Amino acid sequence: MSDRAFARSFVALLGSLPASEHGRVFKHLARMLARRGELSRCPRLLAHIEEEYAHSVGGRTIVIETARPLALSDKKHFTQHTTAKDVIRYIVRPELVAGSRITINDSRVIDCSLAGRLGATTTYGS
Repeated sequence: MSDRAFARSFVALLGSLPASEHGRVFKHLARMLARRGELSRCPRLLAHIEEEYAHSVGGRTIVIETARPLALSDKKHFTQHTTAKDVIRYIVRPELVAGSRITINDSRVIDCSLAGRLGATTTYGS
């Protein structure tokens, strides 16, 4: 089973349980991964679970990639355009050179990076 399919099933399970049981279920997941020697999957699984949960309550997954770490004031600027249901991830990618790239729900991409502009220029300028 893929990590994303597992996350969908896990979120469905959480939805069928009272909130007071959620902590116990996450502890059980951690024990199961440890027993199977798969703790390295934990960050990826938790990210998928977080995304699936956000989508199940009407939120979005927003990934903000920047060439350099964002200042707190810049992060606040981005969060003004989101809701509490949204999951926001900040990723530093030096290869962007400057600017940012924003991906919403793994499909809509707003690329304001220098690397993106240079790539568009060389692709379309030929």
